[in-house]
Amino acid sequence: MNRYSLIVAVVCLVLGFSTPFGTVWAQSSEADRTVLRVKVSHPPAPDADIRVGLYTSLDNWLDDEPIFGGLAATTDTETTVVFESLPPGRYGAAVYLDENRNGKLDRNLIGFFKESFGFSENARVRFGPPKWEDAVFEVSGSVIDISVHLD
Repeated sequence: MNRYSLIVAVVCLVLGFSTPFGTVWAQSSEADRTVLRVKVSHPPAPDADIRVGLYTSLDNWLDDEPIFGGLAATTDTETTVVFESLPPGRYGAAVYLDENRNGKLDRNLIGFFKESFGFSENARVRFGPPKWEDAVFEVSGSVIDISVHLD
Protein backbone atom coordinates (compact mmCIF):
# COMPACT_ATOMS: atom_id res chain seq x y z
CA MET A 1 0.00 0.00 0.00
CA ASN A 2 1.50 3.37 -0.97
CA ARG A 3 1.49 6.45 1.27
CA TYR A 4 -1.68 7.94 -0.30
CA SER A 5 -3.57 4.64 0.05
CA LEU A 6 -2.53 4.36 3.68
CA ILE A 7 -3.73 7.90 4.43
CA VAL A 8 -7.12 7.23 2.76
CA ALA A 9 -7.48 3.95 4.69
CA VAL A 10 -6.68 5.61 8.04
CA VAL A 11 -9.08 8.53 7.39
CA CYS A 12 -11.85 6.11 6.38
CA LEU A 13 -11.17 3.98 9.46
CA VAL A 14 -11.28 6.98 11.81
CA LEU A 15 -14.51 8.28 10.25
CA GLY A 16 -16.10 4.83 10.34
CA PHE A 17 -16.30 4.33 6.58
CA SER A 18 -15.43 1.19 4.68
CA THR A 19 -12.10 1.53 2.95
CA PRO A 20 -11.66 0.65 -0.70
CA PHE A 21 -8.76 -1.53 0.43
CA GLY A 22 -10.71 -3.78 2.81
CA THR A 23 -10.64 -3.72 6.58
CA VAL A 24 -7.38 -2.57 8.12
CA TRP A 25 -6.11 -5.08 10.71
CA ALA A 26 -3.22 -4.16 12.93
CA GLN A 27 -3.39 -7.17 15.25
CA SER A 28 -1.70 -9.76 13.06
CA SER A 29 1.37 -9.69 10.87
CA GLU A 30 1.31 -10.46 7.15
CA ALA A 31 2.99 -13.80 7.90
CA ASP A 32 -0.11 -14.82 9.91
CA ARG A 33 -2.52 -14.03 7.07
CA THR A 34 -4.44 -16.72 5.15
CA VAL A 35 -5.92 -17.01 1.67
CA LEU A 36 -9.50 -18.30 1.77
CA ARG A 37 -11.03 -19.79 -1.38
CA VAL A 38 -14.82 -20.18 -1.24
CA LYS A 39 -15.86 -22.64 -3.96
CA VAL A 40 -19.55 -22.19 -4.71
CA SER A 41 -21.64 -24.66 -6.70
CA HIS A 42 -24.75 -22.97 -8.05
CA PRO A 43 -27.46 -23.16 -10.74
CA PRO A 44 -26.42 -21.95 -14.20
CA ALA A 45 -26.63 -18.16 -14.29
CA PRO A 46 -24.82 -16.28 -17.05
CA ASP A 47 -24.13 -12.62 -16.35
CA ALA A 48 -24.53 -12.98 -12.56
CA ASP A 49 -22.31 -12.60 -9.50
CA ILE A 50 -21.58 -14.75 -6.51
CA ARG A 51 -21.45 -12.62 -3.35
CA VAL A 52 -19.86 -13.83 -0.12
CA GLY A 53 -20.07 -12.13 3.27
CA LEU A 54 -17.72 -13.21 6.06
CA TYR A 55 -18.64 -12.79 9.72
CA THR A 56 -16.40 -13.24 12.75
CA SER A 57 -18.70 -13.88 15.72
CA LEU A 58 -22.19 -14.63 16.93
CA ASP A 59 -22.57 -10.91 17.67
CA ASN A 60 -22.24 -9.90 14.01
CA TRP A 61 -23.54 -13.10 12.34
CA LEU A 62 -25.73 -12.13 9.37
CA ASP A 63 -25.66 -8.39 10.09
CA ASP A 64 -26.43 -6.19 7.09
CA GLU A 65 -22.72 -5.44 6.66
CA PRO A 66 -20.33 -8.38 6.79
CA ILE A 67 -16.84 -7.92 8.22
CA PHE A 68 -15.38 -8.90 4.82
CA GLY A 69 -17.21 -9.07 1.50
CA GLY A 70 -16.20 -10.56 -1.81
CA LEU A 71 -17.68 -11.25 -5.21
CA ALA A 72 -16.87 -12.96 -8.46
CA ALA A 73 -18.62 -13.19 -11.81
CA THR A 74 -20.24 -16.59 -12.29
CA THR A 75 -18.52 -19.25 -14.34
CA ASP A 76 -20.69 -22.16 -15.49
CA THR A 77 -22.02 -23.84 -12.31
CA GLU A 78 -19.00 -23.45 -10.00
CA THR A 79 -17.46 -20.14 -9.06
CA THR A 80 -14.65 -19.38 -6.62
CA VAL A 81 -14.46 -16.20 -4.54
CA VAL A 82 -10.99 -15.55 -3.12
CA PHE A 83 -10.18 -13.57 0.02
CA GLU A 84 -6.53 -12.54 0.36
CA SER A 85 -4.74 -11.89 3.63
CA LEU A 86 -7.43 -12.86 6.15
CA PRO A 87 -6.40 -12.79 9.79
CA PRO A 88 -6.59 -16.19 11.46
CA GLY A 89 -9.75 -16.89 13.42
CA ARG A 90 -13.25 -18.32 13.28
CA TYR A 91 -15.53 -17.24 10.44
CA GLY A 92 -18.99 -17.91 9.07
CA ALA A 93 -19.90 -17.25 5.44
CA ALA A 94 -23.21 -16.28 3.86
CA VAL A 95 -23.31 -16.70 0.06
CA TYR A 96 -25.84 -15.83 -2.61
CA LEU A 97 -26.24 -15.79 -6.38
CA ASP A 98 -26.90 -12.19 -7.42
CA GLU A 99 -28.63 -12.94 -10.71
CA ASN A 100 -29.48 -9.33 -11.56
CA ARG A 101 -26.27 -7.88 -10.09
CA ASN A 102 -28.11 -5.37 -7.93
CA GLY A 103 -26.04 -6.10 -4.81
CA LYS A 104 -28.85 -7.53 -2.70
CA LEU A 105 -30.62 -10.83 -2.11
CA ASP A 106 -34.01 -10.20 -3.72
CA ARG A 107 -37.36 -11.28 -2.23
CA ASN A 108 -40.76 -11.88 -3.80
CA LEU A 109 -44.00 -10.21 -2.66
CA ILE A 110 -44.50 -12.76 0.13
CA GLY A 111 -40.95 -12.26 1.42
CA PHE A 112 -39.34 -15.48 0.18
CA PHE A 113 -35.91 -15.16 -1.39
CA LYS A 114 -35.92 -15.19 -5.20
CA GLU A 115 -32.18 -15.85 -5.59
CA SER A 116 -30.22 -18.92 -4.48
CA PHE A 117 -28.30 -18.70 -1.20
CA GLY A 118 -26.29 -20.85 1.18
CA PHE A 119 -23.93 -20.84 4.14
CA SER A 120 -20.51 -22.17 5.12
CA GLU A 121 -20.44 -25.76 6.33
CA ASN A 122 -23.64 -25.99 4.23
CA ALA A 123 -25.56 -25.00 7.37
CA ARG A 124 -29.27 -25.57 6.86
CA VAL A 125 -32.08 -23.05 7.16
CA ARG A 126 -34.76 -24.39 9.52
CA PHE A 127 -37.48 -21.96 10.60
CA GLY A 128 -35.01 -19.10 10.34
CA PRO A 129 -31.35 -18.47 9.55
CA PRO A 130 -28.77 -21.10 10.49
CA LYS A 131 -27.05 -20.89 13.84
CA TRP A 132 -23.53 -19.47 14.05
CA GLU A 133 -22.27 -22.75 15.49
CA ASP A 134 -23.53 -24.64 12.42
CA ALA A 135 -21.74 -22.36 9.94
CA VAL A 136 -18.45 -21.57 11.67
CA PHE A 137 -15.08 -22.71 10.26
CA GLU A 138 -11.48 -22.09 11.25
CA VAL A 139 -9.05 -19.96 9.21
CA SER A 140 -5.39 -20.69 9.88
CA GLY A 141 -2.46 -21.69 7.74
CA SER A 142 -1.60 -20.42 4.31
CA VAL A 143 -4.53 -21.51 2.08
CA ILE A 144 -7.99 -22.67 3.18
CA ASP A 145 -10.65 -24.08 0.81
CA ILE A 146 -14.31 -24.32 1.73
CA SER A 147 -17.28 -25.35 -0.40
CA VAL A 148 -20.81 -23.98 -0.37
CA HIS A 149 -23.74 -25.40 -2.29
CA LEU A 150 -26.53 -23.02 -3.34
CA ASP A 151 -30.01 -24.47 -3.70
